[in-house]
Amino acid sequence: MCKRVGLSLAFLCLVVCTNPVFAALINRGTGMIYDTELDITWLQDANYARTSGYDSDGLMIWDQALTWAGDLVYGGYDDWRLPQILPVNGTNYNDSYLSVDGSTDYGYNISAPGTVYAGSKGSEMAYMYYSNLGNNSVVGTHIHGAGLVNTGDFINLGETSYWSGTDYYSTQYARYFDMGNGVQSYVTKDGSNCNGGGLYAWAVRDGDFGPYVSSSVDYVADLTLSDTFSFDYYWQMGQEPDGFNMDIFYFIDNSWRLLGGDITFDGSLSEWETASFVVPEALRGLQTQIRFGVFDFGEYTDPTVYLRNIASNGTAPVPEPATIILLGTGMLGIAGFRKKLKKQHKPF
Repeated sequence: MCKRVGLSLAFLCLVVCTNPVFAALINRGTGMIYDTELDITWLQDANYARTSGYDSDGLMIWDQALTWAGDLVYGGYDDWRLPQILPVNGTNYNDSYLSVDGSTDYGYNISAPGTVYAGSKGSEMAYMYYSNLGNNSVVGTHIHGAGLVNTGDFINLGETSYWSGTDYYSTQYARYFDMGNGVQSYVTKDGSNCNGGGLYAWAVRDGDFGPYVSSSVDYVADLTLSDTFSFDYYWQMGQEPDGFNMDIFYFIDNSWRLLGGDITFDGSLSEWETASFVVPEALRGLQTQIRFGVFDFGEYTDPTVYLRNIASNGTAPVPEPATIILLGTGMLGIAGFRKKLKKQHKPF
Protein backbone atom coordinates (compact mmCIF):
# COMPACT_ATOMS: atom_id res chain seq x y z
CA MET A 1 0.00 0.00 0.00
CA CYS A 2 1.28 3.47 -0.79
CA LYS A 3 0.21 6.72 0.79
CA ARG A 4 0.94 10.26 -0.38
CA VAL A 5 2.18 12.90 2.01
CA GLY A 6 1.29 16.50 1.23
CA LEU A 7 3.99 19.09 0.58
CA SER A 8 3.62 22.84 0.84
CA LEU A 9 6.07 23.33 -2.04
CA ALA A 10 4.19 22.62 -5.22
CA PHE A 11 7.24 21.68 -7.24
CA LEU A 12 8.46 19.06 -4.77
CA CYS A 13 7.16 15.49 -5.08
CA LEU A 14 7.87 12.86 -2.45
CA VAL A 15 8.57 9.17 -2.98
CA VAL A 16 6.47 7.27 -0.42
CA CYS A 17 6.13 3.54 0.09
CA THR A 18 4.61 1.96 3.18
CA ASN A 19 4.46 -1.36 4.98
CA PRO A 20 1.76 -1.93 7.63
CA VAL A 21 2.87 -2.40 11.23
CA PHE A 22 1.00 -2.39 14.52
CA ALA A 23 0.61 1.07 15.97
CA ALA A 24 2.87 0.81 19.02
CA LEU A 25 5.58 -1.35 17.41
CA ILE A 26 8.29 0.19 15.24
CA ASN A 27 10.35 -2.29 13.23
CA ARG A 28 13.79 -0.73 13.20
CA GLY A 29 14.84 -3.06 10.39
CA THR A 30 17.84 -4.51 12.28
CA GLY A 31 16.24 -7.47 14.00
CA MET A 32 14.88 -5.27 16.76
CA ILE A 33 11.39 -3.83 17.25
CA TYR A 34 10.76 -0.81 19.45
CA ASP A 35 7.63 -0.75 21.61
CA THR A 36 6.62 2.90 21.97
CA GLU A 37 4.07 2.15 24.69
CA LEU A 38 6.34 0.16 27.00
CA ASP A 39 9.51 2.02 25.93
CA ILE A 40 11.40 -1.23 25.44
CA THR A 41 13.01 -2.93 22.45
CA TRP A 42 12.16 -6.55 21.63
CA LEU A 43 14.25 -8.98 19.64
CA GLN A 44 12.35 -9.55 16.43
CA ASP A 45 13.21 -13.25 16.65
CA ALA A 46 11.27 -14.63 19.62
CA ASN A 47 13.42 -17.77 19.65
CA TYR A 48 16.82 -16.27 18.98
CA ALA A 49 18.43 -18.65 21.48
CA ARG A 50 17.74 -21.44 18.99
CA THR A 51 18.36 -19.41 15.83
CA SER A 52 21.76 -18.27 17.08
CA GLY A 53 22.78 -21.80 18.04
CA TYR A 54 22.92 -21.04 21.76
CA ASP A 55 20.40 -23.80 22.47
CA SER A 56 19.32 -26.68 20.26
CA ASP A 57 15.59 -25.97 20.50
CA GLY A 58 15.27 -22.83 22.67
CA LEU A 59 13.73 -24.65 25.64
CA MET A 60 15.58 -23.72 28.83
CA ILE A 61 15.12 -23.80 32.56
CA TRP A 62 14.72 -20.43 34.23
CA ASP A 63 18.34 -19.94 35.34
CA GLN A 64 19.58 -20.80 31.84
CA ALA A 65 17.15 -18.33 30.30
CA LEU A 66 18.28 -15.57 32.68
CA THR A 67 21.92 -16.29 31.85
CA TRP A 68 21.26 -16.33 28.11
CA ALA A 69 19.50 -12.96 28.17
CA GLY A 70 22.03 -11.41 30.55
CA ASP A 71 24.99 -12.49 28.41
CA LEU A 72 23.38 -11.67 25.07
CA VAL A 73 25.08 -9.11 22.85
CA TYR A 74 22.93 -8.08 19.90
CA GLY A 75 22.96 -4.96 17.76
CA GLY A 76 25.92 -3.72 19.79
CA TYR A 77 23.93 -3.82 23.05
CA ASP A 78 24.65 -6.01 26.06
CA ASP A 79 21.84 -4.95 28.41
CA TRP A 80 19.21 -7.49 27.38
CA ARG A 81 16.89 -9.14 29.87
CA LEU A 82 13.77 -11.27 30.05
CA PRO A 83 10.37 -9.49 30.06
CA GLN A 84 9.09 -8.56 33.49
CA ILE A 85 5.74 -9.32 35.11
CA LEU A 86 4.74 -6.73 37.70
CA PRO A 87 1.35 -6.49 39.47
CA VAL A 88 -1.51 -5.81 37.10
CA ASN A 89 -3.06 -3.44 39.67
CA GLY A 90 0.19 -1.49 39.95
CA THR A 91 0.78 -2.22 43.64
CA ASN A 92 0.54 -5.79 44.93
CA TYR A 93 0.37 -9.21 43.32
CA ASN A 94 -2.91 -11.07 43.58
CA ASP A 95 -2.53 -14.77 42.82
CA SER A 96 -5.43 -15.89 44.99
CA TYR A 97 -7.35 -17.54 42.15
CA LEU A 98 -7.27 -18.19 38.42
CA SER A 99 -9.19 -15.27 36.93
CA VAL A 100 -10.68 -15.01 33.46
CA ASP A 101 -11.43 -11.28 33.63
CA GLY A 102 -7.90 -9.99 34.18
CA SER A 103 -8.52 -9.12 37.82
CA THR A 104 -5.56 -11.14 39.20
CA ASP A 105 -1.96 -11.78 38.17
CA TYR A 106 -2.78 -15.45 37.64
CA GLY A 107 -5.16 -16.06 34.77
CA TYR A 108 -6.44 -14.88 31.40
CA ASN A 109 -7.12 -11.45 29.87
CA ILE A 110 -4.58 -9.65 32.05
CA SER A 111 -4.45 -6.02 30.83
CA ALA A 112 -6.81 -6.88 27.94
CA PRO A 113 -9.20 -4.20 26.62
CA GLY A 114 -12.50 -4.13 28.51
CA THR A 115 -11.11 -5.64 31.71
CA VAL A 116 -10.83 -3.94 35.08
CA TYR A 117 -7.11 -3.25 34.57
CA ALA A 118 -7.25 -2.70 30.83
CA GLY A 119 -4.01 -1.28 29.46
CA SER A 120 -1.95 -2.17 32.51
CA LYS A 121 1.72 -2.33 31.54
CA GLY A 122 2.86 -4.41 34.50
CA SER A 123 3.18 -7.56 32.44
CA GLU A 124 5.19 -6.76 29.32
CA MET A 125 4.23 -9.97 27.56
CA ALA A 126 0.53 -9.67 28.43
CA TYR A 127 0.55 -6.12 27.08
CA MET A 128 2.27 -7.34 23.93
CA TYR A 129 -0.24 -10.15 23.42
CA TYR A 130 -3.47 -8.25 24.16
CA SER A 131 -2.74 -4.57 23.41
CA ASN A 132 0.13 -4.35 20.94
CA LEU A 133 -0.75 -7.37 18.82
CA GLY A 134 -4.48 -7.33 19.53
CA ASN A 135 -4.87 -11.03 20.28
CA ASN A 136 -7.69 -12.51 22.35
CA SER A 137 -7.62 -15.07 25.11
CA VAL A 138 -9.04 -18.51 24.43
CA VAL A 139 -10.82 -18.34 27.81
CA GLY A 140 -13.38 -15.80 28.95
CA THR A 141 -13.92 -14.09 25.59
CA HIS A 142 -16.17 -16.40 23.54
CA ILE A 143 -14.37 -15.12 20.45
CA HIS A 144 -14.06 -17.51 17.54
CA GLY A 145 -10.47 -17.91 16.38
CA ALA A 146 -8.91 -16.56 19.58
CA GLY A 147 -5.29 -17.24 20.46
CA LEU A 148 -2.08 -16.13 18.78
CA VAL A 149 -3.62 -14.88 15.54
CA ASN A 150 -1.52 -11.74 15.12
CA THR A 151 2.27 -11.85 15.35
CA GLY A 152 3.12 -8.51 13.71
CA ASP A 153 6.64 -8.34 12.30
CA PHE A 154 8.00 -10.84 14.82
CA ILE A 155 9.42 -14.17 13.69
CA ASN A 156 9.46 -17.50 15.53
CA LEU A 157 6.81 -16.22 17.93
CA GLY A 158 5.14 -19.48 18.84
CA GLU A 159 1.95 -20.63 20.51
CA THR A 160 3.91 -21.58 23.57
CA SER A 161 5.08 -20.39 27.00
CA TYR A 162 7.83 -17.83 27.61
CA TRP A 163 9.77 -17.19 30.80
CA SER A 164 9.58 -13.82 32.47
CA GLY A 165 12.49 -12.50 34.49
CA THR A 166 10.25 -12.34 37.57
CA ASP A 167 10.23 -15.11 40.13
CA TYR A 168 7.20 -16.12 42.17
CA TYR A 169 7.59 -14.75 45.71
CA SER A 170 11.27 -15.80 45.81
CA THR A 171 10.33 -19.48 45.72
CA GLN A 172 11.25 -22.35 43.41
CA TYR A 173 8.71 -20.97 40.92
CA ALA A 174 8.94 -18.23 38.28
CA ARG A 175 6.25 -16.40 36.35
CA TYR A 176 5.59 -17.00 32.66
CA PHE A 177 3.18 -16.02 29.89
CA ASP A 178 1.67 -18.37 27.32
CA MET A 179 1.46 -16.82 23.85
CA GLY A 180 -0.75 -19.66 22.68
CA ASN A 181 -3.77 -19.08 24.88
CA GLY A 182 -3.10 -15.81 26.72
CA VAL A 183 -2.71 -17.20 30.23
CA GLN A 184 -0.24 -15.87 32.80
CA SER A 185 0.88 -18.26 35.50
CA TYR A 186 3.93 -19.67 37.31
CA VAL A 187 5.94 -22.88 37.03
CA THR A 188 8.95 -24.53 38.66
CA LYS A 189 12.23 -22.86 37.73
CA ASP A 190 13.90 -26.19 37.01
CA GLY A 191 11.28 -27.08 34.43
CA SER A 192 10.31 -30.26 36.22
CA ASN A 193 6.61 -29.69 35.54
CA CYS A 194 7.06 -28.26 32.03
CA ASN A 195 6.46 -30.18 28.84
CA GLY A 196 9.88 -30.51 27.22
CA GLY A 197 11.71 -29.68 30.43
CA GLY A 198 11.67 -25.91 30.06
CA LEU A 199 10.18 -22.80 28.49
CA TYR A 200 11.29 -20.43 25.73
CA ALA A 201 13.04 -17.10 26.26
CA TRP A 202 12.40 -13.80 24.48
CA ALA A 203 14.87 -10.97 25.10
CA VAL A 204 14.06 -7.28 25.61
CA ARG A 205 16.03 -4.19 26.57
CA ASP A 206 14.94 -0.84 27.97
CA GLY A 207 14.49 2.12 25.64
CA ASP A 208 14.89 2.69 21.92
CA PHE A 209 18.16 2.72 19.99
CA GLY A 210 17.45 4.43 16.66
CA PRO A 211 17.42 8.11 15.65
CA TYR A 212 14.33 10.28 16.02
CA VAL A 213 13.31 13.93 15.99
CA SER A 214 10.65 15.85 17.90
CA SER A 215 9.64 19.48 18.30
CA SER A 216 12.33 19.79 20.98
CA VAL A 217 15.01 17.40 19.64
CA ASP A 218 16.74 17.57 16.25
CA TYR A 219 18.80 14.73 14.77
CA VAL A 220 22.14 15.30 13.02
CA ALA A 221 23.97 12.70 10.92
CA ASP A 222 27.31 12.84 9.09
CA LEU A 223 26.91 12.16 5.39
CA THR A 224 28.68 12.52 2.06
CA LEU A 225 26.07 13.56 -0.48
CA SER A 226 25.87 11.60 -3.70
CA ASP A 227 23.29 11.99 -6.46
CA THR A 228 20.44 10.78 -4.23
CA PHE A 229 19.50 11.01 -0.58
CA SER A 230 16.95 8.77 1.12
CA PHE A 231 15.62 7.77 4.52
CA ASP A 232 12.74 5.90 6.12
CA TYR A 233 10.45 7.68 8.56
CA TYR A 234 7.53 6.86 10.85
CA TRP A 235 5.64 9.39 12.94
CA GLN A 236 3.39 9.50 15.96
CA MET A 237 1.60 12.36 17.67
CA GLY A 238 0.04 13.08 21.02
CA GLN A 239 -3.14 14.36 19.38
CA GLU A 240 -4.47 14.75 15.86
CA PRO A 241 -3.11 17.93 14.23
CA ASP A 242 -4.06 20.10 11.32
CA GLY A 243 -0.52 19.46 10.18
CA PHE A 244 3.11 19.66 11.20
CA ASN A 245 6.26 19.91 9.15
CA MET A 246 9.68 18.29 8.85
CA ASP A 247 12.65 20.17 7.40
CA ILE A 248 16.02 18.79 6.30
CA PHE A 249 19.17 20.96 6.32
CA TYR A 250 22.81 20.54 5.37
CA PHE A 251 25.80 22.33 6.95
CA ILE A 252 28.20 24.41 4.85
CA ASP A 253 30.21 27.61 5.35
CA ASN A 254 29.50 27.51 9.09
CA SER A 255 25.73 27.67 8.66
CA TRP A 256 22.71 25.46 8.08
CA ARG A 257 21.04 25.66 4.68
CA LEU A 258 17.82 24.09 3.56
CA LEU A 259 18.17 20.86 1.63
CA GLY A 260 14.48 20.02 1.47
CA GLY A 261 11.49 20.38 3.68
CA ASP A 262 8.11 21.70 4.63
CA ILE A 263 6.91 18.11 4.42
CA THR A 264 3.46 18.34 6.02
CA PHE A 265 1.97 15.44 7.97
CA ASP A 266 -1.68 15.10 8.93
CA GLY A 267 -2.67 12.43 11.44
CA SER A 268 -0.59 9.72 13.07
CA LEU A 269 1.15 7.20 10.89
CA SER A 270 1.10 3.45 11.50
CA GLU A 271 3.52 2.56 8.71
CA TRP A 272 7.10 3.21 7.66
CA GLU A 273 7.49 5.40 4.60
CA THR A 274 10.54 5.97 2.41
CA ALA A 275 11.54 9.38 1.06
CA SER A 276 14.03 9.58 -1.81
CA PHE A 277 15.52 12.81 -3.12
CA VAL A 278 17.60 13.90 -6.10
CA VAL A 279 20.56 15.96 -4.91
CA PRO A 280 21.56 19.03 -6.96
CA GLU A 281 24.79 18.50 -8.88
CA ALA A 282 26.51 21.36 -7.03
CA LEU A 283 26.18 19.48 -3.74
CA ARG A 284 27.27 16.02 -4.88
CA GLY A 285 30.46 14.87 -3.17
CA LEU A 286 29.98 17.30 -0.29
CA GLN A 287 31.01 15.88 3.07
CA THR A 288 28.53 17.48 5.44
CA GLN A 289 26.02 16.96 8.20
CA ILE A 290 22.33 16.46 7.65
CA ARG A 291 19.91 17.86 10.22
CA PHE A 292 16.30 16.73 10.61
CA GLY A 293 13.86 18.87 12.55
CA VAL A 294 10.10 19.09 13.07
CA PHE A 295 7.69 21.72 14.34
CA ASP A 296 3.96 21.68 14.97
CA PHE A 297 2.85 25.33 14.70
CA GLY A 298 2.19 25.44 18.45
CA GLU A 299 -0.77 23.05 18.22
CA TYR A 300 0.50 20.86 21.08
CA THR A 301 0.45 17.74 18.91
CA ASP A 302 3.78 16.56 20.36
CA PRO A 303 5.07 15.07 17.08
CA THR A 304 7.82 12.47 17.05
CA VAL A 305 9.38 11.21 13.81
CA TYR A 306 11.43 8.00 13.92
CA LEU A 307 14.18 7.59 11.31
CA ARG A 308 16.16 4.70 9.84
CA ASN A 309 18.24 3.79 6.76
CA ILE A 310 19.55 7.32 6.26
CA ALA A 311 21.78 7.11 3.19
CA SER A 312 23.14 8.87 0.15
CA ASN A 313 24.47 6.07 -2.00
CA GLY A 314 23.79 7.03 -5.58
CA THR A 315 20.81 4.74 -6.12
CA ALA A 316 17.29 5.98 -5.48
CA PRO A 317 14.51 3.46 -4.70
CA VAL A 318 11.61 3.83 -7.10
CA PRO A 319 8.46 2.25 -5.61
CA GLU A 320 5.16 2.35 -7.45
CA PRO A 321 3.58 4.81 -7.71
CA ALA A 322 6.76 6.86 -7.71
CA THR A 323 7.66 10.52 -7.79
CA ILE A 324 10.85 12.30 -6.82
CA ILE A 325 11.62 15.27 -4.60
CA LEU A 326 13.99 17.64 -6.38
CA LEU A 327 15.99 19.17 -3.57
CA GLY A 328 16.63 22.87 -3.86
CA THR A 329 19.07 25.28 -2.28
CA GLY A 330 18.70 28.98 -1.64
CA MET A 331 15.06 28.51 -0.57
CA LEU A 332 15.36 30.34 2.71
CA GLY A 333 12.84 33.01 1.74
CA ILE A 334 9.94 30.61 1.12
CA ALA A 335 7.00 31.12 3.48
CA GLY A 336 6.52 28.42 6.08
CA PHE A 337 10.20 27.73 6.73
CA ARG A 338 10.81 30.68 9.00
CA LYS A 339 9.35 29.22 12.16
CA LYS A 340 11.80 26.37 11.92
CA LEU A 341 14.83 28.40 10.95
CA LYS A 342 14.75 30.33 14.22
CA LYS A 343 16.36 27.16 15.66
CA GLN A 344 19.86 27.69 14.25
CA HIS A 345 21.88 24.83 15.71
CA LYS A 346 25.55 24.19 15.25
CA PRO A 347 26.42 20.63 14.26
CA PHE A 348 26.98 18.14 17.06
